Amino acid sequence: MQFPNRLTPLETFYEYLCDVLAASKVLKEEHAKMIFLKALDDYFKGNISLEYLEVVDIYYERNLAKALFDATDISYYYSHQNEDPSNKKTYEAQIKNLKEYYEKNKHLLKDFPSEA
Repeated sequence: MQFPNRLTPLETFYEYLCDVLAASKVLKEEHAKMIFLKALDDYFKGNISLEYLEVVDIYYERNLAKALFDATDISYYYSHQNEDPSNKKTYEAQIKNLKEYYEKNKHLLKDFPSEA
């Protein structure tokens, strides 16, 4: 199959990002979905190859997805850890994952503008 896209995968991702930001001026969770949907749309229309989807996946790394998933229900397991030993184990595993993600990525905060 011949793909008409002449941009590199990274340039294509940047184009998706610019399209989404041009429409909203702010990057939110739903925009990440839009970027991925734009990539899927191009792939299923035959405009990009699978390697382009991998570039999008790299930017929305699996570790981030895991950390976000752990953060969504960690308070439940914390609040109910005395009720069931499995809740305590789940809480401990989730807090460990969150701490590991934080330690690995906290250096990015220094480049992020503070509103304070």
